Amino acid sequence: MNELKKIFCIFAVLALILCGCGTEQTPSDSSLPTIEAPSSEVDTPTSSNKTPTGSSSSKKPQSGNEGSSSSKKPSSSDRASSGTSSVVDTPFNPDAGVTYYYYENLNAEQKRLYGIINDMVYDMTSGMVALGETSARDISLAFNAVRTDHPEYFWMPYSYINKIEGNKFYIAVDYEGDSSSVSYLCTKQQRNQMESALKSKVSQIKKLIKSGMTDYEAELAIHDWICENVRYVDTGSDQMCYTAYGAIVKGQALCEGYARAMQLLCNELSIPCTLVCGVSLERQENHMWNIIKIGGDWYQLDVTWDDDDHNNSVNHRFFNITDSMIANTHRADADFSTLDSSDFGGGTVPSYNFSLPKCTAKVYHYPNVAGCTLDKNSTVAKATVRDVMKRAADEKAPYCEFYLDYDVSDGVDAMALAEKYALQTCKNDVNSNSKHKITGMSVGLTGRTFMVYFTYGG
Repeated sequence: MNELKKIFCIFAVLALILCGCGTEQTPSDSSLPTIEAPSSEVDTPTSSNKTPTGSSSSKKPQSGNEGSSSSKKPSSSDRASSGTSSVVDTPFNPDAGVTYYYYENLNAEQKRLYGIINDMVYDMTSGMVALGETSARDISLAFNAVRTDHPEYFWMPYSYINKIEGNKFYIAVDYEGDSSSVSYLCTKQQRNQMESALKSKVSQIKKLIKSGMTDYEAELAIHDWICENVRYVDTGSDQMCYTAYGAIVKGQALCEGYARAMQLLCNELSIPCTLVCGVSLERQENHMWNIIKIGGDWYQLDVTWDDDDHNNSVNHRFFNITDSMIANTHRADADFSTLDSSDFGGGTVPSYNFSLPKCTAKVYHYPNVAGCTLDKNSTVAKATVRDVMKRAADEKAPYCEFYLDYDVSDGVDAMALAEKYALQTCKNDVNSNSKHKITGMSVGLTGRTFMVYFTYGG
């Protein structure tokens, strides 16, 4: 029979995309599909991905008629309806130097689907695309993997539609019909313009990476650039705030935008980095952050919570920490292997992660490299405080930070620590040996991160 006999819509809100930040809401753009999120993840963001960034591309070249696309959001009449088409079933060809973490963890069938979906999304194919005989679970995992590995695909929606004819599956990410619809988040012309802007900005950022820098130094540079140039927003009314494009080009993002911006820039520098979906225990909110591989070991990294917009400063509280460290404030969602096959059969899919590596190393934990760890021995710690403050004053830095190598009791506050470590005495010592004179200080304490802010005279 040529008629599609059985239809089911998997508005599969894929694992890593379902995590939001704060009050992140689904964008109000009525042209986007309406998704019912799982009860544990009411605040469902839209898709967030980044654009190709100038490195050699393994994707197919753009079709020559893209420039004629309308600059407005495509209407239902612009999108394919019930028609089906085929995409060449060719293997995915990874770009050299980029770590596609999810792809590398798929089985052979999931990788086959990954290749089809990747080509379909890159070409912005409309209508139903044939996948052949497969399973809803494998489709969901492959789609999720493409969205996770390719933050450059900022036009890719966070949901899709599946259809079955007999035992053969079809998928669409730009489609309207059968009381269901889904669409790309921009037109092809808009995509081209946005890609150009993002590539230009990324090229500027890469100039921060000097010849001879280690991966750790490059990671620190792009982490600090994001914190200094991106403002956290409390609403997802602009769908781009979930993307690296929103973070890097527009300068505003939610947690997903921060994490995807970090991933995109790491991809540019051939530093392995992927995404983690979970919950911020401090705020009881859905959240997204990164894991990154430095010096052969994986580390947890949360750029969002290192950006202190309130004090206009950057801290490194979550810079290269271990699983046990981050467990105090974050909880990663379950691994996909714990889900039943029935969870992928239709409706919504619970948020999950995909075989995340263990993060146990401390070699590149920020305080260990920066030499700013303070222990309970106040005599030793005072010398550390003095040295770090001296470095800050020599550079006329507006602040410096310290990491407490012990649990902070409820009775300890920032002022008590200032007295414990004799900050006033340290300031006087620094002023006697630095050309920049500290005239004022204020302090702050978040978790184990102790911040000291300066004003200078002259």
